[in-house]
Amino acid sequence: MSLERFAPVAHEYLDKATRLGLVFQWHDGIGHALLSTMNQTDDILTAVQDHEAAATYTSLTNWTSLLACADYLGQQIADWAPADLRASNPRSISEDLLTAEAQTEILAQAKEELASLRAALF
Repeated sequence: MSLERFAPVAHEYLDKATRLGLVFQWHDGIGHALLSTMNQTDDILTAVQDHEAAATYTSLTNWTSLLACADYLGQQIADWAPADLRASNPRSISEDLLTAEAQTEILAQAKEELASLRAALF
């Protein structure tokens, strides 16, 4: 059975945790493929492909570290992946790059902006 034909009935064969695990494993590759078809540059493609790699980020000198840090911070607000999947690729931001207080401030600002966006949209 092709993946296209399997997708609509996947819930009959795979439990939710297994489906989430597959999406977690594939999402960066899917993003890479989509952006590749849009002729994005190699540095963007690499960033999307590698943003889930286990690492401690100490600088924002390339797209991968920028995306990974943004993704890491975003997960503090809303995360679609279960904790056990996240634990398999531990990431953190160095205190030298962004202190815990600065991270808290960024997250507070992001929450305010998200609330404003939700209010405007809904």
